[in-house]
Amino acid sequence: MKNNVIAILVVLAVIMNATAYSNVDVTNTIKKFMLTLYSNDKAGYESVILPNEDSDQLLGRKTLTAEELAKVNDDVSKMRLVQTGSYSHKAGKIEPDKDGKYPDNTMVTFMTQFRGVNLAIPLLKTED
Repeated sequence: MKNNVIAILVVLAVIMNATAYSNVDVTNTIKKFMLTLYSNDKAGYESVILPNEDSDQLLGRKTLTAEELAKVNDDVSKMRLVQTGSYSHKAGKIEPDKDGKYPDNTMVTFMTQFRGVNLAIPLLKTED
């Protein structure tokens, strides 16, 4: 159980693309994470997380039907995201630079309810 909890905490450190600096970009990244997670898309999923050896424990093994994939897409498109705090960097609140960008290692957390489950989704901006 302890390893599963650690895997979940590490996996949920979703990566913001290096060019992501607005809430629209962050929202799109979160939606891509949720879509790949719930559609069991390992390659897509690994492109938006900080991977580790246990990362894929959250992915299902079933290949979804076209109808199931459409339902996941619909659910994700309707998902409401709420930012729970300020963007921070090294434990301090941070504002974007003059171009509206945040430096690498900037963090922010969003909350959502998805399919009846409350989720906190922390994000970490990385170079790649």
